[in-house]
Amino acid sequence: GNLYTVVLANWTPTSQNLTVDLAGGSSSQTFEEKYETGQIIELERPVKDNYVFVRWELSKGKGVVSGDTFTMGSVDVVLEAKWTVNNYTVTFNADGGTVNPSSIEVEYDSAYGELPTPEKPGYEFIGWYLDDEQITETSILNVANNIELKAQWTANTYTVTLNANGGSVNPSEIDATYDDTYKDLPTPTRTGYTFKGWYIGTTKINNGDKVTITSNAEAKAEWTANTYTITLTNTSATTTGSTSATATYNGGITSITAPKRTGYTFKGWYTATSGGTKVINANGTLVESVSGYTNSSSKWIKASTATLYAQWTANTYTITLTNTSATTTGSTSATA
Repeated sequence: GNLYTVVLANWTPTSQNLTVDLAGGSSSQTFEEKYETGQIIELERPVKDNYVFVRWELSKGKGVVSGDTFTMGSVDVVLEAKWTVNNYTVTFNADGGTVNPSSIEVEYDSAYGELPTPEKPGYEFIGWYLDDEQITETSILNVANNIELKAQWTANTYTVTLNANGGSVNPSEIDATYDDTYKDLPTPTRTGYTFKGWYIGTTKINNGDKVTITSNAEAKAEWTANTYTITLTNTSATTTGSTSATATYNGGITSITAPKRTGYTFKGWYTATSGGTKVINANGTLVESVSGYTNSSSKWIKASTATLYAQWTANTYTITLTNTSATTTGSTSATA
């Protein structure tokens, strides 16, 4: 018969190098220097501060990655851990202002990116701060937790122009810092008037009041016209009239009762007992344009008390002369 020779093949499994790149992470797992082709390796997930492990990825060689299991191929292999960085919430504290949005998400170890600009009436925004550190768009988030950024502000300073409203004032303007108090408001002067105060619109402002304006403003002086007593001297009057009157600066005078004198007609009130200048007519109205006393509109402009004197014009009377039984008629009348 035929003789057959059986030859049995003996195979020796090949072994390949496995390199595990944790990409900055860490793991307690240790690896052998070589693994046989087809060998299954269970992989422990590594950890990395501020990152989340995503997957294992074959960056060199051959093999099969399935979740956390790797089947060794026939050549050397490099396995690499892939990560995604953590995001943290950055909340904005506008510190009395308003801001939109109120928070953003920022990746760890990345720039903050665009930051919102808050608004606060009367203030200028300086910047966002994390404790004492100013944070800008190019700052890197290196804090491994959610954080709050707080706005810092500087109060605006505005110019308040002082309108003396017919008076005079020095200086003509002051600076006022928002949310501080008014300081060094001067007192204006105006002949014939008493100063009531400074007003911005309908709001009165005083030194020590809180500054609430949010732009440059005009403060206007308001005044109260002074009143003055006029003493009326009823010189030689038979019946005394008013002995005084009250004059309002740049205004009129109170009602006056004229005096009477038998045989005389009252002329008015004068600056002297004789001569002088008439200031008040007999009917109690002011004479216009009397120097130092009235203006062209017959308004009182003397910023002090005054004494005026009654003056008179003697009356004339007709005497009728009756020439009784006269042969030659003489005068028939005379004036006394």
